[in-house]
Amino acid sequence: DEKCSEAFVAEPVRYVPADRDPVLPPPRVLVIGPTGSTVSRQCQLLSEVYHIPVLRLEDAWRKEVAERLEEAKKAKKAREKQEAEAERVLLGDDGEPMWLPGWVPKEEPPEGEEGEAEEEAPA
Repeated sequence: DEKCSEAFVAEPVRYVPADRDPVLPPPRVLVIGPTGSTVSRQCQLLSEVYHIPVLRLEDAWRKEVAERLEEAKKAKKAREKQEAEAERVLLGDDGEPMWLPGWVPKEEPPEGEEGEAEEEAPA
């Protein structure tokens, strides 16, 4: 790095073209102010006089927020669809639920039979 600096200082013409004027980057100006203080108008005038673009940060921010919100909505919808698919019971040709091999669903006794079964047991 020091070698490069010394070479530039020794022969700057070698690194800066002398046959044309240097091209300057466009000026960058930040204009801020409260609502109603003609910030937009001042920016418009600067843009017209100096031929520079105007970037409204509020517009860029709103666009970014809208894009992120849309992505979040899509992700939520996909997640809900995936959860619904996982909860869906597969039905066989006969319309009865299909169970994984080796898994037996717990059978619940019909109402009123629990008490009767206890009474019928011999004492």
